Amino acid sequence: MPHNDQINGNEIADSIFINGRIYTVDQNRSWAEAVAVKNGRFTAVGSTSVVSEQIGPATETVDLDAIVTDRPVSLMSEDGHCDWVNSMALAMAGITKDTVSPKGGIIEKDVLTGIPSGTIRETARDLIQNVLPPFSVEQIKGSIQNFMIAAGRVGITTAHDPLMILPDARGQLNGFGANRHNIQAYSEMAQDGDLTIRIRGTVLTDPTAQASQIQRMVSACAQRTDPLFQLTGIKVFVNGAVEGGTAFLLEPYAHMPHTCGEPLWESENLKDLFATADLEKLQIHIHAIGDAAIRMALDAFEHARARNDKRDSRHLIIPQRIDQNWG
Repeated sequence: MPHNDQINGNEIADSIFINGRIYTVDQNRSWAEAVAVKNGRFTAVGSTSVVSEQIGPATETVDLDAIVTDRPVSLMSEDGHCDWVNSMALAMAGITKDTVSPKGGIIEKDVLTGIPSGTIRETARDLIQNVLPPFSVEQIKGSIQNFMIAAGRVGITTAHDPLMILPDARGQLNGFGANRHNIQAYSEMAQDGDLTIRIRGTVLTDPTAQASQIQRMVSACAQRTDPLFQLTGIKVFVNGAVEGGTAFLLEPYAHMPHTCGEPLWESENLKDLFATADLEKLQIHIHAIGDAAIRMALDAFEHARARNDKRDSRHLIIPQRIDQNWG
């Protein structure tokens, strides 16, 4: 007779967790989709089919996807570079195992089955956010109000919002299309006297539109002249983040020696964008983390200065820790 802690020769787990994205930290730095736990210790790690062999009558099975099954779910990471979505959101976006990751983005998939795990990084987030409804003006106003209360408690009188989205913006928005009503929300709050701190914003650029988008951004900035709400320049994501393997490096990642990451912009297009924006006296706010991406940004700044001459431009590159918490 089999031992009562075993079934078909396999140990019976107290709990198993399936449909996950699990970094095992083993010698090969491999990933898994499921784990089994007994008495507070891992007893199996691997595919769902393998780990499921440890299911017994009293085993608790936890599916992260099963938490919400009747509506699409998209959760953004704190750093703004990754979304976690459920199966319904993947289906709405038409993302399957055959969907190719877009340039500058990653659709993470199970290494054995190829099925999307629900982790979507960088530009791939547009596939999700462009089919889900954006936040309403009132929802954004509520978030702004909560932020102003918290800022007032510590004496902050001016804040920078780097992710202003033109309401009709399309194309590559790095998954921030859900915020396309934020300019309207700030504008209405300024007009109604509801802003208690000064807000200075920069408008998110689209790498697929190149320098042709600058005139629309010049117009948007010119229309916002309220003392408490103004648009002052453009926001440019040159690359992603180190944690997700989307930052652009000069040398390959230690755990992914096949890649250095990739930039979101072609070098010449970035230079043209910087020169055009600088000529219009727009401040350029850069997100660049990897050393190769920072080099691209510096080369583009140098190009803009050479074309337009030196001025008090105050362009800036924001490193990751600051960018995550303050933008």
